Amino acid sequence: MSWQDELQSLDDQLSAGTIRAEEYRKRRDELLAAASSGAVSLRRVQRQKSPSIAKPSIANAFNGDTKPDTSKTADVTQQVQPVGWNATRPAQHQQQPPMGMQPPSGPPPIIGSEVFSTPPTGPAKKSRVPKFVIAVVVLALVAAGTWWFAFSGGKDDESPLTVPQTTAPSSDLSIDKLPNPTDSPLSTSGVLTVDQLQTYNIIRPDEAAYLSATDLQKVYFRNVIIGTLNYQMFAYQTQTDTGGQRIVSSAVERGKRANMVPASYEGLPAKVTLTKILNDGAAIYEAVYPIERGAVRLVILQTGPNNERQLATTMKRVIETTTASIKPK
Repeated sequence: MSWQDELQSLDDQLSAGTIRAEEYRKRRDELLAAASSGAVSLRRVQRQKSPSIAKPSIANAFNGDTKPDTSKTADVTQQVQPVGWNATRPAQHQQQPPMGMQPPSGPPPIIGSEVFSTPPTGPAKKSRVPKFVIAVVVLALVAAGTWWFAFSGGKDDESPLTVPQTTAPSSDLSIDKLPNPTDSPLSTSGVLTVDQLQTYNIIRPDEAAYLSATDLQKVYFRNVIIGTLNYQMFAYQTQTDTGGQRIVSSAVERGKRANMVPASYEGLPAKVTLTKILNDGAAIYEAVYPIERGAVRLVILQTGPNNERQLATTMKRVIETTTASIKPK
């Protein structure tokens, strides 16, 4: 009986339930190991019917004739590996196991040239290092490499890359540097041009004239209206300190032409020029001072009956809060 027939018999016994799966796998492995101990030599004999040798037929390679015929003048010997047992089994033996039986738990059937490969002689050795330890080591190496390239540029002979600081000087103006000296919400706040200030009737034409004559860049404006008091706060940003000085001097000269007179209180900063005017039905307090590359102008207008004491107290608070945020120069 050939090894294929014995393997067929084992399959039949397993299907019939006469042997257990463990015994089936053991006997199958022994049978396959015996079959792989040597190659089957098949000889095909070709008769020379003409001066040229006829081409061999592929079908003759599997005719089972393993004895050489030395009586012929031309023959060809080939080493042919036998086909795996799954390829030669009848179709009915490749069906699923009968109901109630568990399929074999061993390795899957060997097919083709795998019959002659050396089977493993024992259980595979498992790594003693847990997988999560390997993952942690890999992540640590990646993090170390990233840090090294980020801070050393990937070269030992170069110093770490430094980025020049571009932080704007603290003296630069912004709309938020103009404080709200009251507890009420702002009525107006924004960055305006001289033309916009005129359009919204915030400044007069003569004020627009002296502002336009300087190197003015931006005007930051905030306004709060509470009852009869109107707070107006201007911060002028110029290209040079000279531009800010010219705005201060022009504002003071304009006040003189409007009959405004000097005013003061104890603790008034030396750089701040304070003036006032009191008329029937209206009163104005105005303060102006130079800053680095610009100027600040503060105006409080009171309509209705004059209350000079209230105006003076209010203006003092406005000057103190504004000079604390935007320093005089």
